[in-house]
Amino acid sequence: MTLEDLGLNAARLIGGFAGGVAHVFTVRDFSTGVVAGSIIVGILVANFLGPAAQHVVPSWVGDYGAAFIVGYFAILIMQGIEVLVRKYLSAHNGPGPKEPHS
Repeated sequence: MTLEDLGLNAARLIGGFAGGVAHVFTVRDFSTGVVAGSIIVGILVANFLGPAAQHVVPSWVGDYGAAFIVGYFAILIMQGIEVLVRKYLSAHNGPGPKEPHS
């Protein structure tokens, strides 16, 4: 069984890892949860949103570069998705739990 069989792309995994690590250094919070979360989210989001990002970034950036960019901004992407889901659910089901403090 290969990575591709699992829906994983090695170039995007590496780019997402690097983006997640870079994000840790910009937020300057080196607690275990922040480091692990940033890297894991960077890897996973870059793997699955990397192909979409390649249509937005210049072609010279390539697969690694697009994955790095997505991995770097993965936490912000996930926070944005969470806000949208909460707004959708509160509009259809009433207010849910309060948003976490950032």
